[in-house]
Amino acid sequence: MKFFPKASFPSNEADRLKALESHNIIKPEQEKNLDELVELASRICKTPIGLITFIDEELQYDKSSVGMPDNSRSRADSFCQYTILQDDILEVENLSENEIFRFNPFVKESPNFRFYAGTPLSTSEGLNIGTLCVIDTKPGQLSSHQKEALRIIAKQIMAQLEINRLNINLEEKEESQLVEKIQETKKKLDSKELENEQLHKALNKAKREAERAVVAKDNFLSNMSHEIRTPLNAIIGFSDILKKEKLNDSQIDLIDTISNAGENLLSIINDILDLSKIESGQFLLEKKPFSPAKALKAVCEMQSEKATEKNIKLEKEIDDTVPELVLGDVFRLSQITTNLINNAIKFTQDGFVKVSASADLLDDDNCTLTIKVQDSGIGIPEDKQQLVFERFTQADAATSHKFGGTGLGLNIVKLLVDKFNGSLSLESKVGEGSVFTVSIPFKIERELEEAKQKEIPEHKFIPARILLFEDNPLNQKLAQKVLSDLGHELITVSNGVEGVEWLRNNNNQVDLILMDLRMPEMDGFQATSKIRKELKLDAPIIAMSAHSLSQGKTKCIEYGMDDFLAKPFKLGDLSNKIQMALSGKNNLTNLTSGVDEQTPDKLYDLKQLELLASGNKEFIEEMSDTFMTQTPVDLLEIQKGITNKDYKTIYQTSHKLKSSYGVIGYKNVLLLKRIGEMSQSEDAMEEIQKIFRKLKSETAVIIKDMSEELS
Repeated sequence: MKFFPKASFPSNEADRLKALESHNIIKPEQEKNLDELVELASRICKTPIGLITFIDEELQYDKSSVGMPDNSRSRADSFCQYTILQDDILEVENLSENEIFRFNPFVKESPNFRFYAGTPLSTSEGLNIGTLCVIDTKPGQLSSHQKEALRIIAKQIMAQLEINRLNINLEEKEESQLVEKIQETKKKLDSKELENEQLHKALNKAKREAERAVVAKDNFLSNMSHEIRTPLNAIIGFSDILKKEKLNDSQIDLIDTISNAGENLLSIINDILDLSKIESGQFLLEKKPFSPAKALKAVCEMQSEKATEKNIKLEKEIDDTVPELVLGDVFRLSQITTNLINNAIKFTQDGFVKVSASADLLDDDNCTLTIKVQDSGIGIPEDKQQLVFERFTQADAATSHKFGGTGLGLNIVKLLVDKFNGSLSLESKVGEGSVFTVSIPFKIERELEEAKQKEIPEHKFIPARILLFEDNPLNQKLAQKVLSDLGHELITVSNGVEGVEWLRNNNNQVDLILMDLRMPEMDGFQATSKIRKELKLDAPIIAMSAHSLSQGKTKCIEYGMDDFLAKPFKLGDLSNKIQMALSGKNNLTNLTSGVDEQTPDKLYDLKQLELLASGNKEFIEEMSDTFMTQTPVDLLEIQKGITNKDYKTIYQTSHKLKSSYGVIGYKNVLLLKRIGEMSQSEDAMEEIQKIFRKLKSETAVIIKDMSEELS
């Protein structure tokens, strides 16, 4: 009887085992986060089996696998014991004809392996701790591109493992620091008789109180927003209506006073809510093409009236170096500039406020935009200059009494500039004025025509029958006045129950719904759910709320709404939202449960694949070809799963496809995640079908575009 020969141990076996242990891999509770990479290797090499293995003194552990159950086997029976002795790929085209492997039990007996190719997983110190391998039950041979792909994926696996090891070390360090702090706290306690259990209870109690405080703060801000914004909506709205009436000078002054007071109060509320959103982490900057010059001009025009009232000259100077278009968040940049100009006007009694902009070109695609706001105002003492960026703080108490304000404006500027990864500086002398300088990096956007196409076109006015869900009588009257004057027919209900019943009794005869989110008996989310699922009404629904909805838009989408309007709103904004919805152009339906708000012109981006390929164009073509040929087959599997109500097939195939779509940089890859999540519930087939139709349609577009690009 012949025996399968064992490989010799590497000369650095002791160091190799230490390196393996340091990565904390061989543990039964270790999460499998390598599945997509081994699946990618198996797909590229066109083999039914792929493995990521790690080898200790006695065993080979399969930590991730495709086509083979996860298990462990004796190191002596493994193929990979030879791979870790190599510097590069070990390939055996026919195991049954190889003198070393022909007697291996996995070759002689079931599953009768015939082809093997593996590349070592090597640490930065050059220690081979495991392998990435592909196996087949029939002889084979890898192309040069497939071998290169194995090497690249192996590097990606090791990079991920190194990150995991760094995270573990960081967690251990943080845990050690926490223990030290607890020990210091214990030392400070007067009573030495406090038991460990009591200390643990005290710490848990403090943690619970801190968590309750965070929740209470968020609830308070949300409720405050609603309770103040709701009457403000009526105050500002009716003020706008009264301004259009025939009034004498005295009445005009009174209306202006009311309107200005409302706008100022709204500004303060917005500042507080902005701070809350930034601090809670629920704050993301948009990335859309915009013109910096137009944005700055618009801000200056809006602030010109304030400057004129104080007899201050508001100047603007935009250098030719400023790009025509950049990619970023125009609203937040405008907010920074507005706050700085407001601040300058507030603290300038006479003279000027000057806004200037220039740009430094970093390379062909990137620049740093610099905005300066200079004033001839009271100036700030040198020892007080850093204080002005602190929350609720002004240079001194006398300033606050004389000029008013909350001390939030400059703090928000600082937080926003930090979000942009920019810098903020101040130069000032008492009695001579101040200069605030903001520098922010931006990506230059070249395609002007494309950006123009993304702008919202003008719409011809469309009259509509509108159902308003609103429990506040003032807002009901305001909406009735505004929408009737515009030429719409309005029906008003006071809560969700009343509105759903009205729709049921009137055969859903409405063109559009305005939905308040906070109502008694049945709120806007519950009402929308019933309208979409029970009444099967597909008329556009615009959410209207005085709440600070940092995550609310996503929730609105999930419940079936089409757009969102915050209270208090401008009459023009309400009219535009209605016309956009009636024209089929709304803001939220381009989002599907968290997919990026921008609808990209191109649904995929090969940048990540190009980075992975290190400039190898043939490899990119081969990967693209694999996607175009294999993906329709997998989509057909999902379709069969939907037809047969086979949730397991839907889940497994959608999970498998995530790596394929991820490789080509599919912009809406979260669609697959949503299908996978919903396949865990047996009452979500209708929603699965809806999202699958979108996925299938966009895949057809991707394959068409990809085919044209390759040809």
